[in-house]
Amino acid sequence: MNRLNFTKAAVAALTAGEGGRRVAYYDTRARGLCVLVAPRTKSFYVLRFVAGKAERVFIGRFPDTTIEQARERAGKINSQIDGGANPNEVKRERRRELTLDQLHAEYMKRHAEIRNRRPDNAMNNYRRYLSHWGRRKLTDITRRDVAALHADLARDVGQVTANIALTLLRAMYNRASEWDLWEGVNPTTGVRKFAEKSRERFILPDEMPRFHGALRHVECDTTRDFILMLLLTGARRGNVMEMRWRDVDLERAVWRIPETKSGDPHAVALSPEAVAALSARRESCPGEFVFPGPGKTGHLEEPKRAWAGLLLRAELIGLIGALADLEAWPDERRDAAIAVPPGKLREAVETARAALRKRGGDPERYAMQDLRIHDLRRTHGSWMAANGASLPMIGKALGHKNPSTTAIYARLNLDPVREAINGATAAMFEGAGDLIPASKADALGAHEERKRQPPEAKR
Repeated sequence: MNRLNFTKAAVAALTAGEGGRRVAYYDTRARGLCVLVAPRTKSFYVLRFVAGKAERVFIGRFPDTTIEQARERAGKINSQIDGGANPNEVKRERRRELTLDQLHAEYMKRHAEIRNRRPDNAMNNYRRYLSHWGRRKLTDITRRDVAALHADLARDVGQVTANIALTLLRAMYNRASEWDLWEGVNPTTGVRKFAEKSRERFILPDEMPRFHGALRHVECDTTRDFILMLLLTGARRGNVMEMRWRDVDLERAVWRIPETKSGDPHAVALSPEAVAALSARRESCPGEFVFPGPGKTGHLEEPKRAWAGLLLRAELIGLIGALADLEAWPDERRDAAIAVPPGKLREAVETARAALRKRGGDPERYAMQDLRIHDLRRTHGSWMAANGASLPMIGKALGHKNPSTTAIYARLNLDPVREAINGATAAMFEGAGDLIPASKADALGAHEERKRQPPEAKR
């Protein structure tokens, strides 16, 4: 064996053997450390016997790797070997380890496409929030990485979205362990979801006429009827998009949803308005789907652009209505200002906002951009509550399995609470006379008069 004390000058002076044959030289200070000299390269290795087999573990090339670095790395490799590990086998296992992209492909094939009702959600959420880690090995993604991503998504996109990404990543790692594709600690362990507040947004009584007015301006009949059916049934948008004629019984006014989010079928009672809308569609769309679409599914996909335009149009109707009242516009001018083409809608809204603000009005009261498509389902339930429907009845109409899901509508209907408070207050102040100012008494009288009006007059 060629042995010498490795120094920079000594290693630099080493040459290959005759005919370009590679020659190994061993360090006298670091166990197993050698430099393999070829005609054009000098490479550091650790040569050791592991489990009775000679293993040569690569360290680096000279002079990019210095003598000091080579000895330090050799010491770590020797510690691994003395601890019973084979560094080369570790590297081979590392090369065989899945990347996150590979795990996601397995997750889609073996789980999401079989068990998930909407597997495209798992595909789209991965693409949007996790695919930038796609080439990383599973062990390269740490708990610190996950916590940082979770916080970044919450700040930049929203806490609900951050929780969705965390849930997907956690499920993927859990399946990898379950399928013996990976061994290790799930990096999402210990990363807590953000607390999510239940959403209480729905179309308010003063917003409903504007919403209906904007809906009339939706150019595509299928999209307009789809949004209308969401409002009339309170069903989830996925179920309405997939509505088939074979599941609709117009004579009995029933729509049977074969499978809901909970996995169970659900029968939806159709109102006369819903029956009328569906009857009109039956004549023009006799195919499989009530709301057909050009995509591969055959049915309409979520119309995000049309929805955004509808909300802008509803805001414009409110703004123009306020301006028209202030300036006594004729009906022709009001209608023309509302009926701007879709391409000029945003510009018209900005102009109307500025004009109303100049007249001392508050344009923000007419904004509806915070309304989401799913809020139509909540709108259906909240208006049922406002008209006296019980929570069990609302839960039955919306297909809720868990009563706590329906409990939100108890907060939306304040009329029974108000009546109880009014009764108690009236009893306490009976005969109080001038303790209650006249202005407040007038307000109470107006409120009582409004209570006696029919529901349509209140709106």
